[in-house]
Amino acid sequence: MTSREKVVALRRLMKQEGLAAYLVPSTDPHMSEYLPECWKRRQWLSEFTGSAGDLAILTREASLWTDSRYYLQAEQQLDPGVFRLFKKGLPETPTFEAYLARRLKPGQVVGIDARVFSREAAEKLEAALRARKIGLRSTRRNLVDQIWTDRPQQPLTPIVRHADRLAGETAAQKLARMRKELIRQDVDAHVLTALDSIAWLFNIRGTDAEFNPVAIAYAILTRRNATLFIDPRKVPKRVAGEFAGTVTLMPYEAAGAGFAALGARHARVLVDPATTNRWVIEKLKGARMRYAQSPIVPARAVKNGVQAQGMRRCHRRDGVAMVRFLHWLEQTLPQRRMRELDLAKRLEAFRGEDRLYRGPSFDTIVGFGRNAAVVHYSPRTGENRVVGSHGILLIDSGGQYLDGTTDITRTIALGTPNGRQRRIFTLVLKAHIGLARACFPKGTPGSRIEVLARRALWEAGLDYGHGTGHGVGHYLNVHEGPIGFSPKSHAPLEPGHVVSVEPGYYVAGRDGFRTENLVLVVRDRKHSTTEREWCLLESLTLCPIDRTLIDPAMLDAEERRWLDEYHERVFQSLAPRLKKAERAWLRSKTQPI
Repeated sequence: MTSREKVVALRRLMKQEGLAAYLVPSTDPHMSEYLPECWKRRQWLSEFTGSAGDLAILTREASLWTDSRYYLQAEQQLDPGVFRLFKKGLPETPTFEAYLARRLKPGQVVGIDARVFSREAAEKLEAALRARKIGLRSTRRNLVDQIWTDRPQQPLTPIVRHADRLAGETAAQKLARMRKELIRQDVDAHVLTALDSIAWLFNIRGTDAEFNPVAIAYAILTRRNATLFIDPRKVPKRVAGEFAGTVTLMPYEAAGAGFAALGARHARVLVDPATTNRWVIEKLKGARMRYAQSPIVPARAVKNGVQAQGMRRCHRRDGVAMVRFLHWLEQTLPQRRMRELDLAKRLEAFRGEDRLYRGPSFDTIVGFGRNAAVVHYSPRTGENRVVGSHGILLIDSGGQYLDGTTDITRTIALGTPNGRQRRIFTLVLKAHIGLARACFPKGTPGSRIEVLARRALWEAGLDYGHGTGHGVGHYLNVHEGPIGFSPKSHAPLEPGHVVSVEPGYYVAGRDGFRTENLVLVVRDRKHSTTEREWCLLESLTLCPIDRTLIDPAMLDAEERRWLDEYHERVFQSLAPRLKKAERAWLRSKTQPI
């Protein structure tokens, strides 16, 4: 079926249901960013593959909203004869709710699947529609599923226990710590729906969602018990035996009854409104609800000493893979015709030689020339260009390792870069260094210091539409809340947090530039006192930055010092693990500026 045929079929069902609109968000029942294949409904319907985008199907029009990371990708993938693109963040773009309120008439009804709308999102939508006397109704079944005849089944790959020696804390210790939070917040139970939170709490990992090592499950934590709702076919006997006496295992389909039981006894239940779907809320009817962020979210974000060391170790090994790849690229590209996807596969092969490697942490971005300007471009779904001998090559990639998660972007000049390219790259580098050198009081939110990155670009009249950084999990989701560097990042930063620093600049139709390292928030021993603790950012990522793209005259003395010290640390950390030719190549790439 084409996109047009799918939309026509969906509208037939909408008519049967008496709906004037049907909404298809990017999410699944667990509000995940990366979805199992069986829940990629918006992607199947629209053929837009970006991780963020929401569809509104009306009787005579269909529209998709996405953010600046995917503007160009959406324009390339959507059928303009079927879908209208709304670019979120632009002043002329109406919100999802405002658009529906304006397009529909009083008395009409909007349909949703309650399982894929968070309580927060559903209430916001309902309030906007109610003001216009427009109804909102949950359909008994997801309408997309009824026309998606070859929809994949839920995955059945077995879960594994994440070793305590790598987690730095046992599941029993985490359960005890979270139970203290239940007592502190005066609730009887906490309903868990976010897959990464469940994986963290129970020290389990899975392969149900591409790139994120999580398993499809729900959970209920009470002051005395912990119940994990998961398909029993996915739990090996050994894992079930290790849970005995600590965790009760129940089928995934039994979660609804478990929630209803809490409601029936009017339990005081802690629910995270941002990650709990409306269906769960409906099942909890009768419970005394406390809506607040899950205590697991901030606890998970702070890496303990074992996890921090694991992140340092996996970044050293990841740096070795990157250097070996870049050395191979420089030696091979002049002699062999290669496409973007060829490079992505080769980089994956270098990482795959590590025995602790478990796969990419997201779909590898290899963009050459104009494709480098597409922020979340992927050659797997894009045009897969031939990589030429002259132009800008942007590679954003990462790995999942048993002892940590990596995410790195490097922009590389093939051939001799021109003055414009060197200027923009250097401005982006100055932006990166501006934030990487930050010293700040513990508890400062990322929103307050993000400007340290944007300043260099702003002073040149340039800017970028995405955030400057996101939190990163420990052998978990590469995008992990609640921390980050963006205007919306209000969570306080503290030692143990891992965040990306990734300013960029993109010239549509020409090229794009981004430099990204992961950093670990650490205590600043120099400035900290007994009255106040200060923090620094330790660069975890170890890989040279392309010196041929740098205009040294644009860097001040402190920026030069940072770059030279960083490159020397890259060399000292990676050289002992490299072969002679690779080591010589790295030495040449890390010379003082």
